[in-house]
Amino acid sequence: MYRSEEEEKALSLISGFNFLTDEIVSESKEYLEQYGLYHKDHKCQEVFCTACRTFHYLTDSCEGFHERRTVSSGKAVHGESGTCPLCGRKITYLADGKGRRSISDKVNLVIFKAISKTQLVARCIRLEQRFAHPDSGRDYIYIDNNIFEHDYYEVARYYFETGSKPMKFTERGKRTESGYRYSWVATSTFTEPLFVSSIYGSTTDNSYFTVNEVDVYNTDFGYIMKAIDSIYFEARYSVMLSNLVTVLGEYCIHPQIEYLIKTGFWRVVEAKISRDMCGLRLNWKSNDVRKVLGLNTKEMNLLKNFSVSAIARYKELKKIDKKSSAKEIASIVKLCTLSVTDHVFVKNELIKNRGETCRSVLKYTLNTNVRISDWRDYVSQCKELGYDLSEKSVLKPSHFHEAHERCTNLIKIKVSKELDEKMKERAEFLKQFEFIDEELGLFIRIPQNTEEIVSEGKTLVHCVGGYAERHANSQLTIVFVRKASAPDTPYYTVEVSNFGQIVQCRGYKNDREAPKPQSIIEFEDKYQDFLNEQFRKFDEKKKKSKKEKTA
Repeated sequence: MYRSEEEEKALSLISGFNFLTDEIVSESKEYLEQYGLYHKDHKCQEVFCTACRTFHYLTDSCEGFHERRTVSSGKAVHGESGTCPLCGRKITYLADGKGRRSISDKVNLVIFKAISKTQLVARCIRLEQRFAHPDSGRDYIYIDNNIFEHDYYEVARYYFETGSKPMKFTERGKRTESGYRYSWVATSTFTEPLFVSSIYGSTTDNSYFTVNEVDVYNTDFGYIMKAIDSIYFEARYSVMLSNLVTVLGEYCIHPQIEYLIKTGFWRVVEAKISRDMCGLRLNWKSNDVRKVLGLNTKEMNLLKNFSVSAIARYKELKKIDKKSSAKEIASIVKLCTLSVTDHVFVKNELIKNRGETCRSVLKYTLNTNVRISDWRDYVSQCKELGYDLSEKSVLKPSHFHEAHERCTNLIKIKVSKELDEKMKERAEFLKQFEFIDEELGLFIRIPQNTEEIVSEGKTLVHCVGGYAERHANSQLTIVFVRKASAPDTPYYTVEVSNFGQIVQCRGYKNDREAPKPQSIIEFEDKYQDFLNEQFRKFDEKKKKSKKEKTA
């Protein structure tokens, strides 16, 4: 496979980096879980520490037992943690005979090595620790001792040089006459290492630990590392900490990210790393942070620690509002931080359409103690009611909350009137579904308005009130079952589908407190037969009208 001269040079430097030195191996093992495998031996517990590969005894009463091994006071409990008295490592106790045939732990590591003051390489490995053992804990001595050398595989290699494009190499196979030949090839895109690939992306863990990080600090890349350290408590969950490889790659091309972090704009760097800039454009040609961001000194002090989306919104408002100060615009951005809709409302509705400014918007919200979201809702209501928003007294009422509540009530009345008009039209059509059974003393009544359906639900303590709008819009049909002896008292409620089928017939509290009366069961069957006959007639009429049209 073809490689450029730069790629050959970088790969040669990476290949020459031996990451199996004792120091690196020792540091790598710190990220693996270690265990105290134990079993009972007379009155003591014999424990094998997987960290230092030695045995020791735990006992409370057998001091001096077995002179060749360390004896420590205490007791091992399966699943609990402890400390090895020989190496001082934290270990988890696992009892012999708990159905445990083997132990396997995996960890992802990125191991760094400084080549020069400006050059850095990294090798990414997935390290596996396995402890295979027979039933008896006495035979732990046969556990494989060469874990690091044999239980790892390398997934990626990286080359970093300040002022140059970073390189990533992955191993690829090429078919030859003698089989597949594997070699390291530079990738077209620079991405984080992929330790585990799966079609179930959410179940894979590609997070990693960094090893030999001290080498990074000893190069020019130490500046960006120290910058990240300086904001650790402020941005402890930042993507920069979990995507260090990408950060170092960006630093090769854009060293300005160090100054952005140090001046309080670490969120911009975070967005750059995660490739989610929210439309904010930066000038990477300049080394001056102010020119990179397109902000002056005063604006930088105001927008420090702002999110990328907030800075982008500030710039949008600044373009269309030349009268307000930077502080006033920044204050409006803060008010709209949690809602893109609020920002669009201020930008388009208030400033562009109504001639307001950030200064006037801020003054009004402070004087009336109103939230932008409430103001947006109020303006929407005014439009629905046909109010003239060009009048300042309408757009910005002196008593906002009273005006908002008044509009809310008027909207409810308007909606109720519209539904009632539809209900009247439906009531005329639904007369043909009225039904009387004199023998049972029951009849079907058609609701005339929404208030009747709501009142039905309140009296019978069920949820038919929520069906009023769908009934008015002909999505379903609600009818009432009444006793002939009490025609105005709610008794049972029936829902009928648009195909003429009874969907449900419910009484008081949905019949939870008492079973449905036999009279209702019989009436329900008779009414369904009546509906079937009515809908059969409808179908015949439709077929007849179609024939007449086609004739």
